[in-house]
Amino acid sequence: MRGIENSVAKYFGEYFIHAALQQGFMPHTFPLDGQDRDVGADYLFSDSTNFALIEFKSYEDDIASEKKKPRRRTLCQLLPITIGMQNLHDRCHFIGWLGGNGTAIFNIYRKEVCNRRVFDDHNLPAGALVSSRQPAKDFTTGFLEGHNSLDFGEFETYLEWLMKDTSGSDSGSDSGSISVVAMTDENECILKEFNSLKEIHQWMQQKLEMKMGGPAPN
Repeated sequence: MRGIENSVAKYFGEYFIHAALQQGFMPHTFPLDGQDRDVGADYLFSDSTNFALIEFKSYEDDIASEKKKPRRRTLCQLLPITIGMQNLHDRCHFIGWLGGNGTAIFNIYRKEVCNRRVFDDHNLPAGALVSSRQPAKDFTTGFLEGHNSLDFGEFETYLEWLMKDTSGSDSGSDSGSISVVAMTDENECILKEFNSLKEIHQWMQQKLEMKMGGPAPN
């Protein structure tokens, strides 16, 4: 089958933005481009307050390709033995793909990838935890309710650990070290690069303040 990973990401992103706007949020989706090697995700999603990382695949069978990434094996090995990180991971780091019923399916990254069907490691579970999978609608609802996402402080803590300890990224020496590009003027297609998670968060909070006419929630 042909790869449709980019299409899954594109159309879920559009759905996420539509659903979030309908509920009064100011959502954003940020492609992580080449940083996916260090972060273990293709996109950063946010409702302007909370954050999540999502790795996209075309189909379920493509999840096994994660075995080619040594940094992901390290992530799987460190999560159970690093205090607090598995809990943060479970609330913000996901993998999604096109399911057989035509909807995008999501699962917590480690519950889909950190197993012996992907990595040859007898310390890992035998297979994926299917019971924690969610269709796109339920996943999005959980994100907006704060179950499938982390606030800025928690996410910054997880991201720094993810990049420094599991990926050995030099850029991970600074907390919130990812860089993204966002459109700051839709009328002129003006783009701006943000060089840290803190910059991204501050920009989104400023947009919220402008919308609400007062200080945005932290």
